Amino acid sequence: WAHLEGWLGAVAALLTAYVRELGRALGGPADFSGPLAIQQRMWVTVAAALSACVLGIFVSPALASIALFGGSVVIAVGTALTVVRRLNRLAAFLRSAAER
Repeated sequence: WAHLEGWLGAVAALLTAYVRELGRALGGPADFSGPLAIQQRMWVTVAAALSACVLGIFVSPALASIALFGGSVVIAVGTALTVVRRLNRLAAFLRSAAER
């Protein structure tokens, strides 16, 4: 499952950038908002990696794997929510531009 979760996170991250650039191409501002934008994804990645290091050295390698998997789940779900939020903001921008 870890491979699938990693791929889902990577695809979701690419999708956030695609939605941002789509908004810019349609005349909107660059939207870097979202519950798990790039900065937050990097912090989750660092926290999961450091947790895995500490757990792997001092507790159990199995818990290190769980920490990494948990981090990838958080990234995949949070990034999907970020995509939805950006799409909603883009739709609102396009609706307001159409009304003008």
